[in-house]
Amino acid sequence: MFTGAHRAFATSGNIDTTHKYAFSNVGGYVNFGTANGGVTVTDNLLSGYAWSTNDGWINLAPTNGGVKNTVNGVLSGFAWDEAAGWVNFAGVTIDSSGLFHGQATGGTVDGARYAINFDCANCSVVTSWRPIVYGSIITMAPLPPLMYSPVASSTVPTALLSSSSTISDVSGKNTLSTNSAAFEAATNSRGFISNQSSPTPATTTVHTVSAPSAIHTAATTAKHIVTSSFIDFIRSVVQSIFAGISAIFHFLMRF
Repeated sequence: MFTGAHRAFATSGNIDTTHKYAFSNVGGYVNFGTANGGVTVTDNLLSGYAWSTNDGWINLAPTNGGVKNTVNGVLSGFAWDEAAGWVNFAGVTIDSSGLFHGQATGGTVDGARYAINFDCANCSVVTSWRPIVYGSIITMAPLPPLMYSPVASSTVPTALLSSSSTISDVSGKNTLSTNSAAFEAATNSRGFISNQSSPTPATTTVHTVSAPSAIHTAATTAKHIVTSSFIDFIRSVVQSIFAGISAIFHFLMRF
C-alpha cells in the first residue's frame, strides 16, 4: 500500500505565463508559453507548439513523432523543429513543482550539436501539471505457516508405595499394609490414603503410550487442514483488502 502519494494539481496543465523560457544553442530562447502555441502537458504526452527565436515553431506532437510523458514526469519521444529537424526529449523531466529539467537534443546544425537546455541560468519552464509523487511503501509480511506436529508417543511414570507402607481410610481407624493380599481388593472398593507423610517410592514403572490410531490421526489431520484453510482464507481476505485500498488510493491521487 502506498503512503504519501499526492498530486497538487489536475492531470492536465498549461505553461506558466512568466516561467516559460528554455534556451537553444542554435535557435536561441525557446518560448513554451506563447499565446498561440497552446502547449499542454498531460499524464501521457505534450502537445502544442513552442517558439524558437531563430528557428521558428517547434511542434511537440508531430504526425510521425510526439513528446511522451509519464505520471512521474519523465519525458521521451521527438518534437519537430521546422528549421533543425527532430528533437529528442529523452533526458527531460518535470519535478514535483512543475519545473522542467534536463536537455532535449537534436542533430548537428551549422557544426553545433543542437540542444534545448531547461537548466540554464535564465531558463525556467513551469507547468501547472504535476507528477504523482510517491512516499513510502508498506507491505504486508506473510503470515507464518501453521505448524502442527502430533507427538507419536509419551511416557507416564507411576510411583508405587514401598512394601513396608501402610495406608488408612479417611476415618483413620482402619489400616492396611500395602504388601497384604487384601490391599488390591480394598483399594478397588474403598478410598484409602497413605498415613505416611512422605512415602518412599519403589521402582518406577514406565508406561508407553502408543502412537495415535489411524482414526485419531485422520481426525487430527482433518482438523489441522480445516484450521490451516481458514487461516489461509483470512490471510487472503486481508491481503485483498490492502490491495484494494492501495488501488483506490492510487486512483484518487490522480485527481
